[in-house]
Amino acid sequence: MIIKEPIKMGLNQLRVHKMRSFLAILGILIGVGSIVGTVSIGEGAKKMLQGELDKIGGSSLVWIQTPNIWIREEGEWKYRAWADSHQLKLEDMSRLRKSSSYIRTLTPQVFYNPKFQYKNMTYKTQVIGTVADYNTIYDWKVRDGRFISKSDVEDYRKVCVIGEKVEEELFYEESPVGKWIKMGDQSFKVIGVMEEKKIFDDDWGKKVISPITTIQRRFLGNDYIRFVSIHAESALRVKEVVKSLKKTLRSQFRYGGEFEVKSLPKEIEKVEKFLMIANMIIGSLAGISLLVGSIGIMNIMLVTVTERTREIGIRKAVGAKKRHIFSQFLIESVVLTGFGGILGIVFGFFLGKGIAMIIAHYSKDEFLSVVSIKAMIAAIIVSSLVGIVSGVWPASRAARMNPVEALRYE
Repeated sequence: MIIKEPIKMGLNQLRVHKMRSFLAILGILIGVGSIVGTVSIGEGAKKMLQGELDKIGGSSLVWIQTPNIWIREEGEWKYRAWADSHQLKLEDMSRLRKSSSYIRTLTPQVFYNPKFQYKNMTYKTQVIGTVADYNTIYDWKVRDGRFISKSDVEDYRKVCVIGEKVEEELFYEESPVGKWIKMGDQSFKVIGVMEEKKIFDDDWGKKVISPITTIQRRFLGNDYIRFVSIHAESALRVKEVVKSLKKTLRSQFRYGGEFEVKSLPKEIEKVEKFLMIANMIIGSLAGISLLVGSIGIMNIMLVTVTERTREIGIRKAVGAKKRHIFSQFLIESVVLTGFGGILGIVFGFFLGKGIAMIIAHYSKDEFLSVVSIKAMIAAIIVSSLVGIVSGVWPASRAARMNPVEALRYE
């Protein structure tokens, strides 16, 4: 009953003084709404990031890059002669795979950027030289024809699989499977067309896949492998896989520490850290709105104390103690800010949805706003704390009021 009555009085203040109350809690509404909205965008960004990265292995992906032959030091490029002897080859793949029992897959890749030609049509894009299980590992399905096979790699066959964009640019309405195209000055047979696949702004339809041995022999003139992607059994095993790979590379090469061994979880952590900092900055700005709102609540409660001076005197005259008066006005303050917090959650929900729609419109990608239960609970707690802080002074003033002087007030 002690709590029920102040809550009722607080709601009555909202009903009787609608505009005054709304203006008082506007800062709370904007502050809470901004926090909920930005958190929802941050959560949406993380969910989208994770969803896109899952397409290439997600949090279990690790990759190795060999040392650069040229390095920039003191404003000029310097040649590192030893880097030529620190290149991975196909025969090194089995040693790397054996470095850890937690390695699920290991995929060597080389890259080349030739001009492709079919009849009078030309198109310049990247060809990836790789092995037969590349499409399975990256979950990239073949739409027509087949993918490169183990025998294609072993026999250095001049075959390739193309993406939808390459098909569109070179063949228009013709079926490309079985046709021969020019890759640079070499003729390659198209054996398959891949399904559509996009990761962020990277359209995989622009890619061409060919046996790694063929690209090495026909275009690169060496058997070096500069990039290897590795998938650990799970995200929990990534650190152990990275550690084992680094140890193997150091034991095999004199400058093994110069190899770059990176993991996707580490890169995701950097992005999430950036998102957290951005949220903190926006949250700080939202905090200013909460401060303004708390001053507004304090002001309205001081006005309320003045307006109800005689009521306070009567309550004290019939036996109400200081703590009763104090709790009454403090709870009323919390009711006001709590109501503002609820409106703020609603505002934040639509704010997040609106920003997500704008991002999706300009990025041409699906973007979601994710309002978590935790964010909603936190918003209610924050608004209640603001109510407590801003209500202490007016409540204390009411509790200290002399009942005789209060009864004389008109």
